[in-house]
Amino acid sequence: MQATTPQHTRSDFLIRVIPFLMAALLAGMAPAAYASTHPAKAATAANAIHLAGEADVVIALVAQLEEAVRLSSTMAATSRTSPLHGFAQKEIKKRTGQITQLRKWCRRWFDDSCSKADAASLTQNTPINDLTYASAMSANHARLLEVIEFGFGLKPRKAARELMEQIQKESYDELAFLEQSAGTPAGRPPQSRNKR
Repeated sequence: MQATTPQHTRSDFLIRVIPFLMAALLAGMAPAAYASTHPAKAATAANAIHLAGEADVVIALVAQLEEAVRLSSTMAATSRTSPLHGFAQKEIKKRTGQITQLRKWCRRWFDDSCSKADAASLTQNTPINDLTYASAMSANHARLLEVIEFGFGLKPRKAARELMEQIQKESYDELAFLEQSAGTPAGRPPQSRNKR
């Protein structure tokens, strides 16, 4: 049986994400949200995405999920004692499965246009400690939520909508954990509310 979760509003999202975006900016990991507020820099921002349709949403999701895997792989390899180590390992496994599913849909629905996705250039810095990892992952999850919000407006296919809803729920839950981890070293990874 699936537990119900409260609806998240835009203000809830902003309240939870803004501190991490600020930390990411201070750490030198400027997300595209920063670039979009500075028009002179927006034209040269390497990580700015422009979405025109469902295929672009899937491509953007793949890129953000690949970035989460890259960040988590680095964290898992460099920090074996941190509470975020276990979180990073779970993130790799979960996001890799989601990437695989999205790529299958790309081949079937969009003539494999997901091959354009390349997450390697999304962040300039590699996380070297808990704070930079939590900040980078928070910025990544904020971007995921932006892409998903846009995607919902397109009335995506049922399967894609269900996966986006799952990623959205996980992202909100993980943002709460990342917020706690950035402030206290004794944080624990979020527990799934629905057992499948």
